[in-house]
Amino acid sequence: MVKSLIKLDASYDPEASLYAGGSTFAMIGRLAINDKLHFLPPKVLITAVEDAVGDIQYGLENLPQQELVAALGTLFEPTSETGVFAFDFEVETTSTGQEFIEYIALTVLNDAIDFDEIDDAPLDTGFPVSGVSEYRLTFEVATRDLDFLSV
Repeated sequence: MVKSLIKLDASYDPEASLYAGGSTFAMIGRLAINDKLHFLPPKVLITAVEDAVGDIQYGLENLPQQELVAALGTLFEPTSETGVFAFDFEVETTSTGQEFIEYIALTVLNDAIDFDEIDDAPLDTGFPVSGVSEYRLTFEVATRDLDFLSV
């Protein structure tokens, strides 16, 4: 199913792109929650994360303003900064193997989102120590910029 979503080219329709990217992340998250992420070959996981980021960025950057407001209200929470929305999540690992998968997947996510941006910062996943790591996706409406960071 993940491979099918990667092949789907929704880049002509911002709404379809947003749904495709969200669906891909939901499937990856479901695998992670059920400790089945190791069933995805690393190359497929990396490709899926990069594709999902591209789809979500395209969708958020190209939705009409009214649809963007609705999408942000559904996917993100408003922050104390005007026009900035956030999606917070955490990843819990219990082994070095799980921590390595988290490191690879989220580093790829960070690189895909922030590639070549001035404010690009390395992501701290806690590797190689397992435990709980907290992350935040932010979207700034004025610049239509999506960012990812560890918190």
